[in-house]
Amino acid sequence: MLRLTFLCSLLLISISTFSQAQITGLWEVTLVEVGGQTPTPTAKWFDLKEGGQMLSGNGGVINQWGSWQAPKEQQTLLFSQASGEQDPAGPFTITQLTTDQMTWKRNEEGMEVVIQLKKVNELPLATWDLLQGAWTVKEIYSSAEHQTRPPTAAEHNTYFFRWDHLYKASGGNDKGDTWGVWQIHGHKAELRMMSLDGQLNTLWTIEHLDDKKLWLNHKENNQTSLLKLERQ
Repeated sequence: MLRLTFLCSLLLISISTFSQAQITGLWEVTLVEVGGQTPTPTAKWFDLKEGGQMLSGNGGVINQWGSWQAPKEQQTLLFSQASGEQDPAGPFTITQLTTDQMTWKRNEEGMEVVIQLKKVNELPLATWDLLQGAWTVKEIYSSAEHQTRPPTAAEHNTYFFRWDHLYKASGGNDKGDTWGVWQIHGHKAELRMMSLDGQLNTLWTIEHLDDKKLWLNHKENNQTSLLKLERQ
């Protein structure tokens, strides 16, 4: 009993030593737990600035700005929009805070939400940040053809993914340009490409993506297509 009381005392002491200076900084979300699920968003970050200003986003996209408050005596963190409207879900309770780790908890619609974060020096890159730019198709694998081959003159062989989520697909000698809209899922490595003429609506699984290589997998009617692209 004495040992338990001692441990509880240490926990209270550690919580009471949380400070706004520790909270200030750039934080990347490493894990989100909700109702037994882990819907961790892609490259989610919070920039909690000195003076109470706040920016938040995913990768290179800023999607929230406003302010933050963390009353020392309450050990909570409350966000507000730039208009002054407070987060309707209420404040988070800060249950852990070290020099480079932080954990938030709160109840949303009857479920406990737990968010784990780590302090970082740079914005985390998201899938859509890496995808932007020009790519050349080097290989196409088709399970229907049972072979890997280069694109033909009747197939698109280059793709340019613009920052505004438009894409341009260019072909060989027999294929004209196609314009469309591209969108990446916020929680999964999925790329949807929809042509502006409405003829194409394809969901690709991103098997691999880095600075130089992109592999896209599409499955339909028990057939698989795999595109291997390289950055131009």
